[in-house]
Amino acid sequence: MAKVTRLYDGLSNVLANLGTRRDKAALSHYEAQSLTTQELLNAYRYAWLPRKLVDLPAGDATRSWREWDDEAVAELEHKLQVKQAVKHALIDARLYGDSAIWIETDRETLTAPLQPDEQIKSLHVVQYNNPVRNLFSWAQRQSDTMQVQGRAIHRTRLCLFRGAYVPGQSQGDSVLNAAYETIRNADSIAANVASLVFEAKVDVIKVPDLSEQLMTASGEDALMSRLQTLQAGKSITNAALLDASEEWDQKQVSLAGLYQTVMTAYQLASGACNIPATRLLGQAVSGLTSTGESELREYYDTISDVQASKIEPAIARLDNLLRQNAGADDAAYQWRSLWQESASQRADNVGKLAAALGSLATTELYSDDQLMAAGGELLGDYTSALRDPEE
Repeated sequence: MAKVTRLYDGLSNVLANLGTRRDKAALSHYEAQSLTTQELLNAYRYAWLPRKLVDLPAGDATRSWREWDDEAVAELEHKLQVKQAVKHALIDARLYGDSAIWIETDRETLTAPLQPDEQIKSLHVVQYNNPVRNLFSWAQRQSDTMQVQGRAIHRTRLCLFRGAYVPGQSQGDSVLNAAYETIRNADSIAANVASLVFEAKVDVIKVPDLSEQLMTASGEDALMSRLQTLQAGKSITNAALLDASEEWDQKQVSLAGLYQTVMTAYQLASGACNIPATRLLGQAVSGLTSTGESELREYYDTISDVQASKIEPAIARLDNLLRQNAGADDAAYQWRSLWQESASQRADNVGKLAAALGSLATTELYSDDQLMAAGGELLGDYTSALRDPEE
């Protein structure tokens, strides 16, 4: 007798139809439902939640920006509005999947590679509604030139940005595609609750022989006049005057629990957006005692990764040209911290660092110069808090 081998790939229960062909979830599967360009634009322009999903990470990644150790490079960067260009390029990439910054220089030959001695004239963010979508095809990514606004431009003159990563594809994806269903549900729930508020109190008036009255030529007009008189009486005397044969009642809908329903929907949208509710909604919804600080710190770590893994590689060639134009080949920069400490936190940290330095001083193991250098290194941005107010 042949031995039958059964493979247990998942949990199943015949009595409960769990994991069988009769299971209601048996036919559930994922489908490709990419939004069209117009749908993406409509969601971004006319709904606040999709706009925040696209804008917030891009804005946070460029909000504090970076600090150069050379003033000439910093001034040139400010003049060319590099920060604004990068922010807009990130927004376009997150919304449409791809974008680029075209580095326009004093050279008219755009099909030649970018040279270190070229002078930057301006930066242009390639918009999605321009004829540039084909430039992001795989074949053109491997070529030396790309078609931008009807002109062939060498790829070294472009800073390419990509939206959501798609495995096995060179094109990026809109961040709205994966989160669209969840954020649409959240907006729909909020809209339905808003409509329900108008139905929270409904007057019910029973009129004898209503159907017969409406069948007459003047019945509808008489009924509307009667209702207007009733509402006017309620407004003036706060009392409903009815005929002895009429009945009046008031139906009220309980709104208890709707706030939690709406906030739960927005919390799901927050997870779909990979943006903490503290940042997305301006308040913490994860718990009664939660402040959202830990979630916000994790989010800022994610933004730091965007700066290091997306922005820096994309504009590396632009940064080198900025150094060349400013005559500061060795200029370097660092990203400013996104986390802003409160005054009490700063004072507390300064006190702890000062106490640590005081303990080191009592050991007499280090010279005054070493302690001063260590103090400057440890205190960093806190140094201004220790200065004499009269200085």
